[in-house]
Amino acid sequence: MFQGAVAAACENIPNYWLIHEFPDGEFGYYKEKLDFISDYSQEIFAVRGALQRQLQELLSERKVLPFVPYTKISPTETGDKDQAERRIVSVGRLTERKNQLELIKAYAKLPQPRPALVFIGAWDEDYKKKCDACISEYQLGNISFLGYKDSPWAEVTAADLVVFPSAMETFGLVYIEAIVNGLPTILSDNPEHLSAYEILEEGWLYNSGDIEQLAEKISKALVDFESFKDQLVANLGKIQEHYTLQNAYQELLEKEQVRANSIRHISCLLDTDILPQRPNSFLKGVKRKLLSIIRG
Repeated sequence: MFQGAVAAACENIPNYWLIHEFPDGEFGYYKEKLDFISDYSQEIFAVRGALQRQLQELLSERKVLPFVPYTKISPTETGDKDQAERRIVSVGRLTERKNQLELIKAYAKLPQPRPALVFIGAWDEDYKKKCDACISEYQLGNISFLGYKDSPWAEVTAADLVVFPSAMETFGLVYIEAIVNGLPTILSDNPEHLSAYEILEEGWLYNSGDIEQLAEKISKALVDFESFKDQLVANLGKIQEHYTLQNAYQELLEKEQVRANSIRHISCLLDTDILPQRPNSFLKGVKRKLLSIIRG
């Protein structure tokens, strides 16, 4: 990612930085690089909401602009809810980050008879073993793992309640997909989910890690499912009008081209002994140097 910024400076091309992840956990490395990011970008964009606010605090001398990660979502034809049983469904790969164990433990606290619990997505083997062990410990039945599906939402019906218990996300796109498909949704309040939730403001949040609260939210959602569903469907037109490419990247699209970055700060890394009157040769040397860095 950093070589691209240097290449843009060498080519005298303006560079905009779009940041999707919080500078924590596996992405914590870039927190130490924020000064470089600031120096080598004309504009910095971060996902609207919690991430934008956090980066604005870290980059107090810069204006961090908002954007929304956009993927064109075509609502999937789901099964008729009148012909389907009520289920609890979670879509996504089974991993520590996705935190499906929390949902299984909350499911164990639901009163009988419990609806079916369905997980759609591939899995990490070690984490799947933890899930299986938890199911055995609580002697739970009616739980199924469908594995990877090319069209996961085609496996969902309009009678399903969707739950996303992730401890960490890059961005809650799967939440947006669920809402656009008109599916009542419960999601954890991790910062990445909150960024997506602030865009649509649909669904029910619970405190990540609070299994009791998640169980209570699921129980209430199952009881109030019809009104929950009707309210969401009534808002779908407004949601689909709001979540568009134009709105998602409005700030970026409105930006005019500005002056590119200087390479003087990294001149010691490049072939600066080439005569200034031979700019083409200098640029070729820079490109060769960059290629050697990128290729390792």
